[in-house]
Amino acid sequence: MQLKPNYVPKEKTKVNYKIVVPFIVVAAILFYFALSKFLPDEEVDKGYAICNLSGKESAKLMNKREYGPSMLLEDYAQYGESLALYHEAISFGTKDLFSGKTLFLNNLCHDDERAYMMDVPLDRKLPMQELDDGFYELEVLEGLDRFFLRSDDIFEETFYTTARNGYVKKIDLMANKDLFKFDEESIHDEHYVYMNVETVKAEQSDYDIVIDPAALTVNAEGYVYYGYSVDGKTESDYTYEIAKVLETKLKEKGLKVKVLRDNDEPKNLSGPGGRLEEAYESGAKYYVTLAFP
Repeated sequence: MQLKPNYVPKEKTKVNYKIVVPFIVVAAILFYFALSKFLPDEEVDKGYAICNLSGKESAKLMNKREYGPSMLLEDYAQYGESLALYHEAISFGTKDLFSGKTLFLNNLCHDDERAYMMDVPLDRKLPMQELDDGFYELEVLEGLDRFFLRSDDIFEETFYTTARNGYVKKIDLMANKDLFKFDEESIHDEHYVYMNVETVKAEQSDYDIVIDPAALTVNAEGYVYYGYSVDGKTESDYTYEIAKVLETKLKEKGLKVKVLRDNDEPKNLSGPGGRLEEAYESGAKYYVTLAFP
């Protein structure tokens, strides 16, 4: 008689997921906090970065720079693509100390220095479009000595040139002694003036050029003024046709252009809703008037 062993199957243990899953989550959280406590924090580079360097590298570069006597920059303004810098607050009819002076721009990114004449006319100041990309120190020549530009106040202003092939020059003019820090200490004891130039894609939020065809206005007596008449056509017709041709040509160059009137409804130059108000609100860099002599 052959005896068969009795097989007793193992009893299966059921996993209680309601206990295990929360336990794993809590253990993972505790492990994360323990790890973050004992491992050193990753250092965050928050410094101002220039010339494709990190903030730390930029501070090291600036810490090596030597600065001599300085001269106050109190005001600045953009006219078209010309950037004007003023020793004193802008006062029309008064010649500023910087007018007629030579301004030196030292590009720290390429170790390149260029000189520009700050002429008296508004459109013959610093030519923004000609500037190469980079980070610049600014100095002015007074007599035989050169002075770094400084400001009494912290400021940062941004200016743009007109668009060319879909791109513009972005110019950041700034002064802040805390811009660069080395070993947690400010490198400078004065707000030296710097300029950062960068070529960026045009956003096309503002117009580059507005064109104002003369005439087609209403005079004080309520009559529409069409301008001079030549060969059966009025000045308002001629100037409008020229404006539309110019608009097409300039748009082909990537510029955003606005013609300030159509050829149907009269629109005055000044006053609420006039051409000058529309031109100003457009943000354009250039205002071009077309008129017969």
